[in-house]
Amino acid sequence: MLGFSQKTAQYRKAVNMPNLQELERWMGTRQVADVLGYSRQYVIKLAQERRIRAVKTGAGWLYDPESVEDFARRTRE
Repeated sequence: MLGFSQKTAQYRKAVNMPNLQELERWMGTRQVADVLGYSRQYVIKLAQERRIRAVKTGAGWLYDPESVEDFARRTRE
């Protein structure tokens, strides 16, 4: 059985959470919807399906701009 600190470290690694400095440059749902040309609801669905890297905060979703660019590139190909 793993100790508490081992479980915590393993969980953090598996989730790959962004740090606060990284989150400062992340985008909101409206911004991503405008960039991709989709509705806000569809962008949230993409986040929930983990097709775009995102985190849900108390104020709403935040999206990794690199992940948004990668998704846009993949859908154009």
